[in-house]
Amino acid sequence: MTSLRSTTMALLLILGLGCTDSPTAPTPGGAGARSGTWSGTFTDAGSGGGTLRLELRETAVGELGLLAGSWTATFTSGAAAASGDVTGAITGPLVQITLRRAVPVSCPVPGAVPALNGAFIASTLTLAGTAIRGPYDYQACGLPAAGTLELRRQ
Repeated sequence: MTSLRSTTMALLLILGLGCTDSPTAPTPGGAGARSGTWSGTFTDAGSGGGTLRLELRETAVGELGLLAGSWTATFTSGAAAASGDVTGAITGPLVQITLRRAVPVSCPVPGAVPALNGAFIASTLTLAGTAIRGPYDYQACGLPAAGTLELRRQ
């Protein structure tokens, strides 16, 4: 599973992050400038949306900020809250994150990559000041779904 996670992360970094003319370098060494709590809303047709809270730790690797941490989502529909781990990267104003559930979604037909069932993947988010916003995709029992999120630094 670690190999799948590493391969997925590398692929998402290659596809989701490009070069920028004016990168914002993370703080070298120790916790990066974007470490901490980020919370806000998400909206999609499948779940109806809700609130999302990320606890992020950023580690600088050159001009790339690697992200790790945890997440919790509550749904306006009243569905049970979900949580898990978050990985990702920041380069300049571009943010890529993957949120995997602590308890994978159980599906009768798991889809092409069962480990991604219930995972939220956002590869085109934008960081502007204290806000991260943009679209995300997720895999729900072999059926792709999409939505948007907006998070603010707490």
